[in-house]
Amino acid sequence: MSPAAGPRSPRVHYLIAASRQHGHPTGPRRATLPEIRIHDLRHTHATMLLRQGVHPKVVQERLGHANVSITLDIYSHLTANMQQEAAEKIDEALREALAR
Repeated sequence: MSPAAGPRSPRVHYLIAASRQHGHPTGPRRATLPEIRIHDLRHTHATMLLRQGVHPKVVQERLGHANVSITLDIYSHLTANMQQEAAEKIDEALREALAR
């Protein structure tokens, strides 16, 4: 019988008993995290990078898309906000240049 399949050691029994005595639950518990697919994490990752201003070519490479147009097509819903941010940045730059 392998050690993993065998009975618990006296030390483990002591730790379980001690944790129960102090009101700590023992044993496996289901985490109260929402169920999320790996694909959802991938999409969130790309969205966060683009919203932070990371160049789309970098995001494309991280995602493994064949070319940047795929990335831009998939995440085009972010471009409206990015267009507004770009307009604000150029406005600020022009104001600074004119103030000199």
